[in-house]
Amino acid sequence: MAGSAAITTMSTNGQSVRERASGRTLGQLIDDKMALVAICRRCKHQRVLYPAIYIERFGDDCPAIALRQHLRCSSCGARAANLHESAR
Repeated sequence: MAGSAAITTMSTNGQSVRERASGRTLGQLIDDKMALVAICRRCKHQRVLYPAIYIERFGDDCPAIALRQHLRCSSCGARAANLHESAR
């Protein structure tokens, strides 16, 4: 469509929908009192991860999704986890 402009929907906190889709940072999760739940894709083992523990190593501006590449399942040893946000 010639001459059409991109429309960005803004949320109440000033973030665009696209920015929220890329995930929150560890600092934002702490501010919102949220935790992460890591679920192994191989054996379905679950573990609650508290963002405050990872701030010193990765920084508060680290996207939470970036932790996936550093996780290893304590049950089966797989390096394949899904992360979900969860209220504490």
